[in-house]
Amino acid sequence: GVGAANLTITNSPSSTTTTTTIHKLALPMMALGLYALNKLVLLHIIDAVSLSMGARLWIAYMTIGMYASLMFIGMGSFALHMTLLAYAQAADEAPMLLMNVFMLTTLYTLDEPDPLVKRPWLLKFLFLSAGGVGVFYLCFQHIYAVFLLTYGGTVVIIVLKTAAEATRTRVSAAAERVRAEVIKPLFAYAVAAYVLCGFTVWLLDMVYCEAATRILGPMFLHPIWHMGAMIGTYLAIQCIAAIKTLANGHTATIEWDIGVIPYTRAGARLDEVDKVGVGARPVDG
Repeated sequence: GVGAANLTITNSPSSTTTTTTIHKLALPMMALGLYALNKLVLLHIIDAVSLSMGARLWIAYMTIGMYASLMFIGMGSFALHMTLLAYAQAADEAPMLLMNVFMLTTLYTLDEPDPLVKRPWLLKFLFLSAGGVGVFYLCFQHIYAVFLLTYGGTVVIIVLKTAAEATRTRVSAAAERVRAEVIKPLFAYAVAAYVLCGFTVWLLDMVYCEAATRILGPMFLHPIWHMGAMIGTYLAIQCIAAIKTLANGHTATIEWDIGVIPYTRAGARLDEVDKVGVGARPVDG
């Protein structure tokens, strides 16, 4: 968000040493979103062969929406720090609202493997909502409190809904293992990164920017909350993907792509794992 850096947003180009040296902070988010779009979307569902095509496609659609939003947030942040223009601020913050749309949609359709069966219009509505989010943001861009309340309110709902799934004990031994070993840790790390390294440092940067600059040097806090927000959001995507996989009756594990990027991967059906014992990992299908 622009306010966190105490930047002055204008409608004309602006160039300062500070903003031109911190624009590179957005590059990891851009790269992570693009990488996930190209590789992780498929890896989330590749082993869940017993799921219907519609159920697998729904997970793919939701993760595509979330990863694309992550990439666009990075692109918008890059543009914002380079130009300080109002349109660049919109490109940074509107995708943050869109990210929450896809997260909430996933969380509120957990009991439906393929929500398009009952609501075939839903996918078109979601992607049209990208334009709606943009229009809403532009209508209230001059009132920053509207963005803060909208974004903050939806984040609170996402956290509460995810927390309920992460703490709810399952009857199935296999499902409980997924909750305890995959969903709960991802939720804890996501909250820690986003709240402690993201929101808390963002708040300090907002309130004590001048003092922090004098004591810690220019832009000491800014990179911390940028990275915290990115890591927290990415881990939240993995947590929500695992919750959806579990709701679809499949196990989920945390895997590591290229050894450094964690992601959740669907596994065998829960009933099959329960039959052979919770420690076993039968191949799905």
